[in-house]
Amino acid sequence: MADTPKTNCAIADNWSFQTVAHALSKGLEMGEASLIRIDQKTSSHEFSDVPAGAFAVEAVFDLIADIVLREQIWVDEAFRTSWEGKHPGLDQLVAKGVVVPFRFLGQPQELDEPRRFYTSKLCVTESLKQAQRENEEGWRRDRTTPHPYLSQIVWGGAGMLARSLVYRHAYTPFPARRHLMIAAGVAWAPDAARNLRALVTEKQARMSVLEGAGARVTQLKVNGAEIAALAIRESSTPKDLLEVALQLRAEYAELRAWITDYQRALEEDDARTLGKCESLLRSVSSFVDARLGRSTSSGPTFTLGWGVMQAALQGNPLDSVLNRFGVRAQINKLMFQQGSKQDLTKLLAIFGQRTSSNGLQIAEYFQVR
Repeated sequence: MADTPKTNCAIADNWSFQTVAHALSKGLEMGEASLIRIDQKTSSHEFSDVPAGAFAVEAVFDLIADIVLREQIWVDEAFRTSWEGKHPGLDQLVAKGVVVPFRFLGQPQELDEPRRFYTSKLCVTESLKQAQRENEEGWRRDRTTPHPYLSQIVWGGAGMLARSLVYRHAYTPFPARRHLMIAAGVAWAPDAARNLRALVTEKQARMSVLEGAGARVTQLKVNGAEIAALAIRESSTPKDLLEVALQLRAEYAELRAWITDYQRALEEDDARTLGKCESLLRSVSSFVDARLGRSTSSGPTFTLGWGVMQAALQGNPLDSVLNRFGVRAQINKLMFQQGSKQDLTKLLAIFGQRTSSNGLQIAEYFQVR
């Protein structure tokens, strides 16, 4: 049952779980997939072919990040059969209560209006509006959609956004849906975990500049890379990834509890707790800025790591005490152990795809982005 906890949960797509199950059990050789790319000038859209394995990598990254940082991950119970029983790691997440199948359609009337709103929001071009009208007419006529893939992204994505709004949980969309949502400017609800990850990504971007152009996967906006990198480094086979993610979940329990308190404060407009949480983030941000300020472009290569972090802490005794323990230390560790190209290379090697044409296409996809 999904009755507790009610805070710091994420709603995820069964589409993502199906893709992860396929990748972990059968590999990344999945052929091609498509992104919807929009052209605001001509109010049109087109489909762009991408390696489907790249979507699988993003879905794996998303899942690892949610396992570590979220209290629970909710999925639509109606479609759990698309992935359940197809990989033991996913089944274990259900058994442990980390993943919770939930019957969202129990209150369809509450979802109808926000779903229609988000559908219109995602149809940002005249061509998308026309295709959506054709899908709706086809569904009313004979329960078919003439543009099934577009329907899966637009109509299905709008339905998930509606569930996120109604149930007051964050939404982790399937990559093809997320790309359109970002392009359409969908406004996300206040989310403590997303706020934290945005800060981590911001600091890692500065580290990438110090280290040299192109050094970091996180510079390319790979969602979840800052968490997934930790699991990749401790894994040797695909099945290891979710096992290590569960270990990281235990290791970062204190940070996850802090995120949950922060999220509860956002939802309840608890000014006192919000002040404390945001003060901690400002403190960590200033601390990292100070540490990075010690390195210059004319100096030696800037190599980051937890050992370097500990050495840098010696400069200010108060900062040293505050940032070497508890939640601050865990946030700092995430910032300084960011995902690199080497982590993506290792992930492809884990799947036996490092030198294959498919693996090279996946690597190119992330580099081009």
